[in-house]
Amino acid sequence: MDEQWTSAAHEMVAYFGREAVFVAARRAAELARQGDWPAADRAMRLLSQVERMHRARGIGHA
Repeated sequence: MDEQWTSAAHEMVAYFGREAVFVAARRAAELARQGDWPAADRAMRLLSQVERMHRARGIGHA
């Protein structure tokens, strides 16, 4: 399962670049506001992977 999250994070960073962290955070918050807790949890897991990639690549602060 971690491979799927890592793959999704790679795709997100490839598409959004430096903005990937902000996009993932915004989506997680939006889903939480809507009350879709399972989807918000998945979005937070993706956000975690994206942040980890940013730190590993030295892209900047997440």
